[in-house]
Amino acid sequence: MKFELDDRTVLKIGSVAAAGFGIHSLAAPSHFQDTYLEASTPRSAVGTQWFGHGLLSCAAANWTVAITDEPAPKTVKNLLKTNGIMWTISAGQTLYNAENGLQKKDVAYTCAAGQAAIAALSLWRGYADEE
Repeated sequence: MKFELDDRTVLKIGSVAAAGFGIHSLAAPSHFQDTYLEASTPRSAVGTQWFGHGLLSCAAANWTVAITDEPAPKTVKNLLKTNGIMWTISAGQTLYNAENGLQKKDVAYTCAAGQAAIAALSLWRGYADEE
């Protein structure tokens, strides 16, 4: 049996990751902040909840396309490319924040590695078969 990641599976992976961050920040903003941010970083529970709402919205849109019976192939490819860019930015922002003392380095480095992995998968599948 051969293991293979298809386009829609990669969308689901990114969707689940975004939903995980989103649910955490929306349902428990103080815990989310304590987990990811340094104690000296300014905080806003409302801002963190809106962050979660935005992530859940993105996750839902990706999941909807991923589970559609026959989504338009170009839509899937474009969504993968967009996700790849956004996960790349997320990884970069996480590292920037860690290096500037805003996020906890141990957690940030782990998150950035996961974000970069999802970015790479998304860009790989987004550009696959387009040569």
